[in-house]
Amino acid sequence: MSNKASLPGPDRREIADAFRRRGHDAWTDLALKYGKTFGFRGVTATCDPILVRTLLMTKKHTRKRSHLYQLLGKVPGTAGVLFMDGAAWQRHTKAIMSVFTPQHANQFPAYVHHHVNAYVAGWQDRDNIADLFTACAEMNVGIAARVFYGLDHRHTVVKPLLRELVHYKFMTMRAEDRNRIDTPDVTLSQLRHLPSRILHFLALQRQTRRLRDHVKTIIAADIFENDGSAICNMIRAGFTLDEITNEVNHIYGAFNAIDYVITCGLYEFGRHPVWADVLHDEFRTVLGGRDHPVREDIPKLPHCMKFVKEILRMYPVAMASARRTGIPVDTNGVTLPADSEVLILNYALHHHPDFWDRPKIFNPDRWNPQLEPETPFTHIPFLEGARQCIGRHLAELMMVVTLNAVLKAWQLEFPRLDIPVNAYLIPRFADDIACTVYRRG
Repeated sequence: MSNKASLPGPDRREIADAFRRRGHDAWTDLALKYGKTFGFRGVTATCDPILVRTLLMTKKHTRKRSHLYQLLGKVPGTAGVLFMDGAAWQRHTKAIMSVFTPQHANQFPAYVHHHVNAYVAGWQDRDNIADLFTACAEMNVGIAARVFYGLDHRHTVVKPLLRELVHYKFMTMRAEDRNRIDTPDVTLSQLRHLPSRILHFLALQRQTRRLRDHVKTIIAADIFENDGSAICNMIRAGFTLDEITNEVNHIYGAFNAIDYVITCGLYEFGRHPVWADVLHDEFRTVLGGRDHPVREDIPKLPHCMKFVKEILRMYPVAMASARRTGIPVDTNGVTLPADSEVLILNYALHHHPDFWDRPKIFNPDRWNPQLEPETPFTHIPFLEGARQCIGRHLAELMMVVTLNAVLKAWQLEFPRLDIPVNAYLIPRFADDIACTVYRRG
């Protein structure tokens, strides 16, 4: 990426040193040192809520996708709606939007509840879970199959596709930064890893071909449970097999963010067990004899929603979001020409001490009505505006249903409660999260 504007900021050496020493906290540290808007690796980085609002809510800044997203869309298997603009974005959005509506999500609370409960019961049969995030991903891919693709995860033809989707995602989420393109501190010295990056690119190509073969088999078998699934919609819209495969993989990649925040929520139960008890009692009171919540219950679950909001503040699914200005910007003392590349620093917005009291402390009570943040656009877990996350309704509902399903019958115990997240643009925990599952007494 390159920017037509030049703002003061750290050089590449300082960026690399900051992330090496401070990890994910470097995102906030740099904003504290250089101001809420500064130069970052040739682009503009900002956690200024006024500028963020302009970038997200002005439609002319949403029409052209950032060069960063265009680059990510070149990775084999990733070309999908998030990385598109113009006619391609409109075509893909039209084909898949129906599976992201609240009305569609509202059909699945019972399925999600029973699916999660069955999987966690299986966890109890093991001596321990080696990594909670992996376990959540393996559990929730079956939900993605039903909700997005209209497929039964138990079908013998479907199982190989789901295994390969999870495998592809973990290929791109490995902890080794030499093959990742979303590392914030890339330097010229990392060019020595170019052969490894090329081999990784070829491996992703092979993995995408395997995904395409499984999608082709499923389409030929015609085993869809409803004709309104994303795959069926794309078939009717005349998408090629490669386009369908890429979008199927792309949708699952976005869905994997839900796996991450659910993992974060369960992990925080281990760190703050009092909140597990508070939510357990609230679910029991509100639901009475019902197994699971539905969307209409959400306003009746204030403690649960405070907990969810705080998880999404502490653990944004992206450390930064990219935008490309469609017209010149002159906002809050910052002037940017059209076609400027801007990184919105989600993590710094969610952790800047100017906006939050003790931002590193997990405290759902900060979301009590009288204490909620007064500055708009400092909490943007799903972004806002024309290019906000289209899966936000499903994400919120699935988090509430999953937390209830786990708390209703299970307790998780963690031998380690000090595992940080890494600093990549797409964050994950820096180490495996081992845990043991017990039936609630």
